[in-house]
Amino acid sequence: MMIRKPFLAAVAVAGLVGLAAPASAETGDTGFLGALDQLGISYPNAADAVAGGHTVCEYLASGHSPNQAAKGVKNANPSLTLTKAHQFVGIARANFCAQLD
Repeated sequence: MMIRKPFLAAVAVAGLVGLAAPASAETGDTGFLGALDQLGISYPNAADAVAGGHTVCEYLASGHSPNQAAKGVKNANPSLTLTKAHQFVGIARANFCAQLD
């Protein structure tokens, strides 16, 4: 599977690491960051984390599956487990990908 380099770069900048927990009910940037915080997913820069979330939606909108997106997140952030990468994708979808539902 070939993941676009801009996708990997944007998600890599987010510097994701963390543990699982329920996502926030609030949507948008604040909801996204709050859900990452609830999961214990740290990010060095909020703007970069939000950009990574939006990039996930762009990747999904271009026809890729959530599983492919999670694998891209995992590849760009080797410290994440695939489960945690799926959680990041889920949070991004819930907060930024309304057009996909």
